[in-house]
Amino acid sequence: MSDFRIELLDKIAHIQERLRLITCIYTNQMELLLQRFSDDYEDLERQLVQLKETIRQLDSDRQ
Repeated sequence: MSDFRIELLDKIAHIQERLRLITCIYTNQMELLLQRFSDDYEDLERQLVQLKETIRQLDSDRQ
């Protein structure tokens, strides 16, 4: 193989490795964001339930 072909193949391999790493990083970041979103969503749901219960209690106390 010519040096030029070997150099091109090395560059291709390098680019493929960088793309693989970028994809892994992106995937990990998306998984972390999804987990944070899920945690935040669950927390907001709990707060909403507590708020509704507080409102019910206040309404019943008024009557």
